[in-house]
Amino acid sequence: MTDNIIRGRDVGGAPNDTRFGEHKRPAADVTLSAADPKFAPLPRLVLQSYNRSVDHITSQRMRQEFEMDAPYQRGSVWSEDRRRDLIRSSLMGLPIGAITLNERPFKTGAAHYAVVDGKQRIETFRAFLDDEFPIPETWLNADEDIVETVEVPGWPVRGVYHSGMTVPAQRSFSFRPIVTQEASVKTVAEEAEIFRLLNAGGVEQTEETMANALAVEEGRAG
Repeated sequence: MTDNIIRGRDVGGAPNDTRFGEHKRPAADVTLSAADPKFAPLPRLVLQSYNRSVDHITSQRMRQEFEMDAPYQRGSVWSEDRRRDLIRSSLMGLPIGAITLNERPFKTGAAHYAVVDGKQRIETFRAFLDDEFPIPETWLNADEDIVETVEVPGWPVRGVYHSGMTVPAQRSFSFRPIVTQEASVKTVAEEAEIFRLLNAGGVEQTEETMANALAVEEGRAG
């Protein structure tokens, strides 16, 4: 019936979107344009993988070279509890996922790398090192890791800021590895595609699922 009508621009918005009424044309009458990017040949990306340290990722030099607020990025959305759980995972030696950067030869200015994936994690490590939130003293060795504790409202134990850790404990934390993948695509649009695909690879855990896992962890469910 018609050619080159891109699904998602027909009446009703995206495919199967009925917020504005049913599609006026049967699905069989709507064809996908050959220009649709989902059907374009795939680029072959080569991402270099490195083990960077917390110290490297949070250094003053890298704070200047990282573009954290690319137009496809979210804002700063993690709660303090979620940030604290990332520090806990790092202290326990659990993998925290790779951070994906793009080297930007096409950009001028101080920011040399775009943070494509991992913004919340980078912000969390920076915030912890900047004493923006404490961790429970029970996560550390009292004799070897702590020089100062603070009272935290609502906690049954005292808290420790990064500055309240001993120098050896601070160094040990700063040397913890973070897997970093570095791309070198040439446009912000290509960065946005990488961001979208990295974040569309799975279904986000629901609050109910996470609450159930916590209940099992704490022995309240089995």
